[in-house]
This record gives sequence, structure tokens and C-alpha cells, in this order.
Amino acid sequence: MGPFPGLGLQEPNTGKGVITMLTMFTIPYNTTLFIVAVIVFGVVGFVIYGLIRGFENVFREECQAAEQNSQTIQETRTDNPGSAHGRIPTRKEILQLMEELKEGQCLTFSLPETFGGGFARIQRNAGDIPKAKKWVLKVSKQMEALDGSRPYWSHEKPKPIAKWVNDRLGTLLKL
Repeated sequence: MGPFPGLGLQEPNTGKGVITMLTMFTIPYNTTLFIVAVIVFGVVGFVIYGLIRGFENVFREECQAAEQNSQTIQETRTDNPGSAHGRIPTRKEILQLMEELKEGQCLTFSLPETFGGGFARIQRNAGDIPKAKKWVLKVSKQMEALDGSRPYWSHEKPKPIAKWVNDRLGTLLKL
């Protein structure tokens, strides 16, 4: 009996070697070549079709939704920071509004759910918040809790705080 009985390596009684082996299922070469060729030609054809027709026409629904979102954001931005109420102001507008604030005054923003929701408040530190720098940012889920919340961040310069609010698409609620 050989080391692998039943596989046909040796005849059981004589010990003579047998050349036959059990064969596994194999896919013919031409079939594999055909399947790969179909996939490659399909991808190449799609890319060429997209280049000729324009990918915005190939992915029409996704592009239209993205264009509408970008148009909505662009429509809400203007150059007058005084009219920023109820919309997403630019970083420059936030900086202008921050520079106009007096000590103790604040700007309140609503944050979209994409960035955790809730509210953010920028205020000029009047000295009532110990260890805080000139500009204070407070963040809370409820608007009523903003007054009593601890500062999320404070900074001597207004630009980093304005950038933080603008990057999170803060909508100006009130001055």
C-alpha cells in the first residue's frame, strides 16, 4: 500500500506504479480568455464612452444632485456680512463680524447634522472666563446650554475660530 491509498499512485496488490491521477475540474483556457476579454473591453468601452459623452452625462443623477448642492451653497453666500443672518457666511464675513463685536457680544451659529449638529457661539472674552484668550468658541447640542457651557476653544486671533465655524458650514443665527 502506497503512501496515498486510493489516489492511484500504486496498485494495491502488486506495488507497481500507476500513472493515472484523479483530475480536478479545470476551466478551458479559451473560456477564461473570453471572460477576461469581455471584462476588459467593457471597462475600456465605458471609459471611452464617458470621455466622448462626458462623465456628467453618464452619471446624470449624481452630477445634478451635486450641482444643486453647490448652487445652494453659492446662493447663500454674498459679500455683505450684515446680511449673513440665516445663511452660511464666508470666512471673510465671519472675520468681519467678529471684528465688529464688542466685549461680551457674541455670534451664534447652527451646525448641520453632518458635523454633529448643535450650536456654536463665538464671543469676545470680556474677562469673565478665566484662562481664556481674546476669542472664545463654545459648542453645545442645545442653544440654551451655550451660556453655561465651558469654552470649547479660545484663541488670541479670530482667524482660526472663523475657519473652524466656516469649515463646519455654520449658519449664522443671531448677532
